[in-house]
Amino acid sequence: MAAGDLAQAWALLQLESDYRAAWQAHAARPVYEDGTTFPVRIRSDADRLVERDWSLLAWADPDGDAVSAFFDVPMLEGEGSMSASPRLPMLDAAGARIEGLRLDGGALVLKVEDHGMAVQVRIADPSPLLAGGGVRLFHDWGLALPAAIARLGNLWSVSGGGSVEDPSAGSGPSPRHGIGGRAHGNGNGRN
Repeated sequence: MAAGDLAQAWALLQLESDYRAAWQAHAARPVYEDGTTFPVRIRSDADRLVERDWSLLAWADPDGDAVSAFFDVPMLEGEGSMSASPRLPMLDAAGARIEGLRLDGGALVLKVEDHGMAVQVRIADPSPLLAGGGVRLFHDWGLALPAAIARLGNLWSVSGGGSVEDPSAGSGPSPRHGIGGRAHGNGNGRN
C-alpha cells in the first residue's frame, strides 16, 4: 500500500458507520510510554480486536486529526541506531506528525505523517531510536524490489523530499542527482 493509499484508506474507513460503531463500543483510551521524545502508544487488548476485524494495528478515532491509522500492511523494515542521523527531531520541527505503536514482543511501528501522506516503518529493536538515535532502513532485495522501491519513495515524499514523480514538489532539500548527490555529466547524456 502506498503512502497516499494509507491516507485514502483511512479517509474511507472514517466514513464507515460500522467502524464508527465498533470504535464507540470497543476502543479504550490509549496508554502511552513515558520518557519518549514522540508519542509511543502501547498496544492494548482492544487493539487486537480491531486488527482482526478492520486490518488496523490499533483503534483510531474516526473524528481525530490523524492522516492515517496504524494499518496492518507490509511496511519498511528498520532498526534503531545510535550511529544513524537522528532525523525525527528535524521532521517534527518541520511540522511532520510522528507517532509510534509498541507491538507485542517489543517491536515498534513508527508512523510519519506529512503533506497529507503517511508512511510506517517497523523497527524490531527501537531502544537506540528512543534513546535519541536514528533509524537505519534495510530490505532483503528480492522479487519484491518494485514494492520496496515504492515504499522508500513514499518515505522520501512524506519526509519532505517531494513526490517520486516530482521531487522538486516537496519542501525539503533539493533532489539529489548523480554520484554522491552532485549533478554531473558523464559525456553520455545520463547522470
